[in-house]
Amino acid sequence: MRATEEISGQISTIQAQTAEAVHAIAAIGGTINEINRIASSIFHAIQEQNAATGEIAGRILDAANGTRTISGAIGGVSRSAEETSAASAEVASEASSVSFKANILRSQVDQFLQGLRAA
Repeated sequence: MRATEEISGQISTIQAQTAEAVHAIAAIGGTINEINRIASSIFHAIQEQNAATGEIAGRILDAANGTRTISGAIGGVSRSAEETSAASAEVASEASSVSFKANILRSQVDQFLQGLRAA
């Protein structure tokens, strides 16, 4: 009978340890589920951040293209201003030449008229 009691005690001990192991495994399973939930949240946050980063990069590219276009337009305006300045200088030079020739012509007409009056 003593052997039966001893075996019965050992079986009870094994059953208790098995129950503890089952509880520990269940707790580990819960921890693994929590880790999976957190990892999933992190994954979704990373996806959202990647999407936002992609959108920001696209907007930066658009801004760079706009800046390039504006820079080209400013270059065109600058060239036009230089051409206008050169044309204005040429017009001013021609106007000065015409004024000088007009003064010579006026002087010659005055001399001609004086010659007519004197005759």
